[in-house]
Amino acid sequence: MNYHIMVQDKFIDSYIEDVYALGQSAFNVFWLRGLPGDTNYIHTQREVNYIGSDAHAIRAKLACLNPEDNLFIHWYDHWIAEIISPFKHNLFVYFWGGELLSEPHAYHLHWLYDPKTLTYEKKQLHLSLIWRKNVLQVIKQYLAIRKHMALIQSQYLEKQKQIARIDYIISSDINTGDIQKVKQLFPACKAVHLPGFYDVNVDVSINRPPNKQKHKDAPIKLLLGNSATSTNNHLDAFEQLSTIPNILVYCPLSYGNEHYRELIIAEGYRLFKDRFIPLVDFMEREQYIDFVNEMDAIVMFHNRSQAFG
Repeated sequence: MNYHIMVQDKFIDSYIEDVYALGQSAFNVFWLRGLPGDTNYIHTQREVNYIGSDAHAIRAKLACLNPEDNLFIHWYDHWIAEIISPFKHNLFVYFWGGELLSEPHAYHLHWLYDPKTLTYEKKQLHLSLIWRKNVLQVIKQYLAIRKHMALIQSQYLEKQKQIARIDYIISSDINTGDIQKVKQLFPACKAVHLPGFYDVNVDVSINRPPNKQKHKDAPIKLLLGNSATSTNNHLDAFEQLSTIPNILVYCPLSYGNEHYRELIIAEGYRLFKDRFIPLVDFMEREQYIDFVNEMDAIVMFHNRSQAFG
């Protein structure tokens, strides 16, 4: 039997439908982290179990599995990796990105972020040394940063062990670059890459062709990024785009970090004035595909894969 431990996110409903469409529902059990209504993404009418967020209760459920059962983890973050660590079942991990390439967050700063966004992130984590007249304050701050860096290294080593536990990483067959990056950053990773992924809007978009009609003098509609998360490197993208005339910058910011969202909205308006259009309301898939089809260009400034679909 395949047991899926899943976060309540956008891909889950259609993933479950795909399992049913393939006639495999009798061999798969869906355990959703958290409680019903924790997000507004889950609408499936199929049989699912909400397993809450109590680690001891989840371990008790896992203890009832047979040795030949398989575990499929949809979002393999530190929390769930710790919970399943005592169990020896075959472990399949669906690759989302952030759980393997952004955790621990501070360890990955220098390759995930471009210069302007890196400065922002360091300030949020208090990793930038601020020079003061009071030398004792500077020394105290320096020692605090050293202590933080030692903690980050410890968290990295723990993540290394968790990733070494993975038997199979499931990701798109063309997305080999991210898998190579995982193995570069975490040499203990020996997981086999299996091709596969979630529904990434192909079925939805196949009957929704782009709008090709455009007046030659009309402004260029440009979609920037996919969320209010700093791995989009919005600040650095703004710097590049601000030199281009005749563009309208549409920026999806409906989910992510609220403080970061407000920063990006303020900076977008400052640079582009009324040519900046922040999108703060979440769109369902069909609506989003129709919206994307109106764009002339899409810019994704991530340094790892993001925005599948």
